[in-house]
Amino acid sequence: APLHPCTPAESTPEEMPGGEIWTSPNRPPVQDPVTPVPANSVTLNNLMSSNLTPTSQIERSFYVLISLESWHKCSRRSQRGHSDPAERRHAGLEIKEMGRPERNLPESKDGILVEVSDRVIGARALLAPGPNPRTFNEFVVGLIGRAMEYQSVELCACVFASNHYHALLVVEDQQALTRFMYHFGGNSSRKIGKLRKWKGALWQRRYDAMVVSREPEAQWKRLKYLLSHGVKEGLVESPIEWPGVHTAGQLMRGEPLEGAWFNKSKEWAARNRGLDVGTYDFATRYRINLAQLPAFRHLEPEAYQDKVAQLIIEIQDEGRAERDGNPVAGVDRILSIDPYEPPTRRPKSSPKPRFHAATREARDELWKESAAFAAQYRIASEALRVHRNPKAIDWFPLGSYPPAFPFVGPPPPRRPPSPPTRRLEIEGSRIVERGEIPVVEIPVSAWQSRGEASELVRARGQPPLDG
Repeated sequence: APLHPCTPAESTPEEMPGGEIWTSPNRPPVQDPVTPVPANSVTLNNLMSSNLTPTSQIERSFYVLISLESWHKCSRRSQRGHSDPAERRHAGLEIKEMGRPERNLPESKDGILVEVSDRVIGARALLAPGPNPRTFNEFVVGLIGRAMEYQSVELCACVFASNHYHALLVVEDQQALTRFMYHFGGNSSRKIGKLRKWKGALWQRRYDAMVVSREPEAQWKRLKYLLSHGVKEGLVESPIEWPGVHTAGQLMRGEPLEGAWFNKSKEWAARNRGLDVGTYDFATRYRINLAQLPAFRHLEPEAYQDKVAQLIIEIQDEGRAERDGNPVAGVDRILSIDPYEPPTRRPKSSPKPRFHAATREARDELWKESAAFAAQYRIASEALRVHRNPKAIDWFPLGSYPPAFPFVGPPPPRRPPSPPTRRLEIEGSRIVERGEIPVVEIPVSAWQSRGEASELVRARGQPPLDG
């Protein structure tokens, strides 16, 4: 449910954080249209000094104030996938940039539709299905099935292109998405890398997760985007012809995805005993039944299949119009791709939106919930890590990952300055004289401070370093 402002208990408007006047929970704050809007984000200090009463929609230990009027000052850019941090701070949301995007999903009893994607490192075609597409496809589907057994999620659609993949998942909460992607990302990197004889990481970065709103238009648009892979690039005439993992045919015919999970540990143990191991001796087949999109669960399976068939015909017609009579590359050309050859051109890169929505109202609602989550998380994190408040562990919002506790021991040393370099005498564009290379001695000082560190740790109730 959307958050609404809290009502101050026996406090004047000057005592409210941000200097705004709140008259009722359902009425936006009264602000001067000429004076710049001050940042009204709740920090730990003004939270402790303000006396706020709880509301029925926030069952936590502290409460977040959001200005509904100032929100639209930053939503104009956010609806296009670009959200300026300066605009958000001016609007009072105070969402600071993080090294990694925060992981949170909106609460929903019927599940949350999330689009996940990731790209192969260097944009190499390590996911190309050739030369034996049947073996590779069942291998990839087996990885998905094993991960779904490890963490229960629903798969609505997926497509594996030559250098990246997309999937539409329905998950219960953030933990379910994290556990599923943890299992699939790690095993796919190891097993596909071993299959392709690729050493090192397979994926270029952490997976991207984009929430899709509950609107039927938004969900159907994302399904169309996934199913159009292979056609919009001019590789095949129909999504059904894609030789790799592509759920267009299964969705249209109502068939499950089938793959195999190969237990390499048992294979290795059997070979060590001198057994002649076959390909499927230690394999488990997985059959994945595809789920309908949450906004179309009211349709019968046959009606949903007919709707997907119409969508595939629409994708084929649009692809034919874009090619303007030019032929497609064809399946043989796709299977002959060298997976180790770097791309000849830079892969397309566009700003990743946080949310997919069909209307501005739905997108703003998702942004509001994300801003409230981030504000509540930062307050709890500040109380836990800076102020060492043991009760702050209960202040974190549902569906979040509290930060790890800091290292128990003496504080780390300061960062040393840049090391000196040799002296150079330059005349014009050439070096006429080079000095000696300076030497920096590293003293043996780590063990000398061991006694102080042991006393400090022992004072905190921890075992000594030499214990």
